[in-house]
Amino acid sequence: MRDEISCAIRAVMEQYSQLTAYGFFHPLRNASFDDDRHQMFDTNFAFQVETAMEFIQRRCRPTKTLNGFSYALKHVAEAFGSVNGLASYVPNGAIIVAAAILGIRLKRIGLPPNCYLALKVREGNHGGE
Repeated sequence: MRDEISCAIRAVMEQYSQLTAYGFFHPLRNASFDDDRHQMFDTNFAFQVETAMEFIQRRCRPTKTLNGFSYALKHVAEAFGSVNGLASYVPNGAIIVAAAILGIRLKRIGLPPNCYLALKVREGNHGGE
């Protein structure tokens, strides 16, 4: 499964050339674009994307409007991962990559690293089932 996710991550990286492990590159962030982007090849990042995909599939529903904020969703995905034996840390870029892999519409927000996603968290317990 991780090999499939790694291939999907590469495809998303080609589609979104400014996307890094921490979201869309922001020139004011005190980090290197190349370093942040290289982290997307790490097996730990694939596990974080897998966690984000599980979270989206089990706890979210697609919407027509762009009302999900990537940075907020990453925190809910972390809580989900913590109680479900998955990654307890999910970087902003992992939630964006997971949404792109799953065909969720997204839109970058100007300069910041975040984006809007056409997702809404289902009502109820945001951790487990």
